[in-house]
Amino acid sequence: MATASEDNLFFYEDEVFRVNSKGVIQFGTVIENSELVSSDDETSDDEYDSSDYKIKKGHIRVSWHPSGLTQVLSESKVGLADRSLMPGDVVKMLAADKNTQRGYCNNIKVYATVQIVGTQQVIENIPTSQLSPLSKFTKDLAVYLDHWVGVIRDVHIKLLIACSDGSRAYISDSNTLKALLSRQGLGNYKSADDDDSPRMGKPDFYPGQALVAPRFILNSAVTGWQNKSPEFDRLVSRSKSLNVKVEAVEVDYVEVAWRCTAYTGNSVDPREPIVKGEELGRLCVLNHFESATNEVGDRATYVVTSEDVVTSLDSWRERKKEKLAEESGRRLPVQHTRRKGSRRKLKKSKQEYLV
Repeated sequence: MATASEDNLFFYEDEVFRVNSKGVIQFGTVIENSELVSSDDETSDDEYDSSDYKIKKGHIRVSWHPSGLTQVLSESKVGLADRSLMPGDVVKMLAADKNTQRGYCNNIKVYATVQIVGTQQVIENIPTSQLSPLSKFTKDLAVYLDHWVGVIRDVHIKLLIACSDGSRAYISDSNTLKALLSRQGLGNYKSADDDDSPRMGKPDFYPGQALVAPRFILNSAVTGWQNKSPEFDRLVSRSKSLNVKVEAVEVDYVEVAWRCTAYTGNSVDPREPIVKGEELGRLCVLNHFESATNEVGDRATYVVTSEDVVTSLDSWRERKKEKLAEESGRRLPVQHTRRKGSRRKLKKSKQEYLV
């Protein structure tokens, strides 16, 4: 929730920007500021390295798109591209020397610039309400089934992949799926339970996706062949990996932590945490504000209309850079690249200063 604080210029999930040394504008998401770590936290200093965990005042931790690289830097090194607000947030208009009225956000409309996957083309000003998530069920999403309400703890899927020789098979092992994602360049993907995993390039599978599958996956992790050509074994033996295409993504089962139930006169004992089979079709999501939760790097499906204007990514970046410079009325924050050897000199001068 965004709060008014004189100590912080940026808040959690704000979209920020800078211009790199090549003159190209970059966008990222704030994942931590100094306000998020207080002296009242239950976590002791012994549990985390203070240099990695605590953010000094005037600094933020940013995850840059599309690499997912996280970086701690001064607030003066970036500019605000978009403020992250959600229905229910308390806001106020800032006016010099005036205590302006506060209010609640009742509704949020978000418009996105979308890059078409696999191309250097973008479409501007798409209402996020028209973007459909790649998966109906995601971790930490509120759901209900009959009269029970709960939160999704994990989603187990299986992929139907197709090889160039026509062979088709299912892969469902969770560790194997993570290994597949880590080889696709989708950021430095870690476990979904790891809060430090990069926020950009979220790990998702979708029909039509091209993957590089190592030989050991195709030999040992396949759970069910739909058809296997006589050429498959020879094809695998000649290469360490194969290019495969995702034909379908199917939810195998969902793990839910049930929280509460409506009074029906029946037993109040929680349901089984595993939801699968026929019950999956009746499992519904509670995500009314989904269109307000989109972040930089999220992937979604969208049907292009005749009114959409497709432009090149480079031209959009230039126009966006000019617009932000005009709106800010100041020089845009630029990332400077150190020359070779400058790091050693900087470290030495710092030591001399500390002494």
